[in-house]
Amino acid sequence: MKKTPDLNAWRNQASDYERGFIDGMQKQAQSSVDRAINASLDRIGAAMDEVAHRFAHRLALDLECVLARYQGPWYDEAWETLSQYRSEMNKLHEQVSPTFMGEPLIKENK
Repeated sequence: MKKTPDLNAWRNQASDYERGFIDGMQKQAQSSVDRAINASLDRIGAAMDEVAHRFAHRLALDLECVLARYQGPWYDEAWETLSQYRSEMNKLHEQVSPTFMGEPLIKENK
């Protein structure tokens, strides 16, 4: 069985300056990635808030009507409103998690 190499073996041979430089570069790169991810999530979050505010009144009114009278046109209209709301939210969710269960997409090299 093939032995896996120690990925940190270079640290034993590197000077303090080299280790510090590499650690600093890794921290700086991770900070940039974190900022980009946070900005993307903030943008998605703001869009989701906008959708929620747009549908809140209609959903509340539909719920009140359905509770007052369970059958009839109110019931169908409530389901239509809920369907539209879910559709709008799913569009936003798919920007963050484009697959059904949130798995990452794997790009095929062709």
